Amino acid sequence: MAASVMEKALCVLELAKTNSVILVQRRFRRRYGKPPPTRQSIYDWSKKFKETGCLCITKAVASVDEDMLRSVWTELDYRIDICRVTKDSHIDNL
Repeated sequence: MAASVMEKALCVLELAKTNSVILVQRRFRRRYGKPPPTRQSIYDWSKKFKETGCLCITKAVASVDEDMLRSVWTELDYRIDICRVTKDSHIDNL
């Protein structure tokens, strides 16, 4: 199972503080109660953060195109109109 961005951030921060992958793995296991990421994963995340300043998923962001943004905006605009017309009485269903 892939690590979340928060889990990756913890690993990168702990590696910067302690400079020890073993300590990072111990703190990860204690905090999240699951097996820690591999030594190589922690180093890869740290390298990526140093190079880009980000731990985000760039492929997902790159896959967003103009049509996708337009359809999301249209749906949001429609739902806001419903809230306006019903005076927020249907806001729980959004």
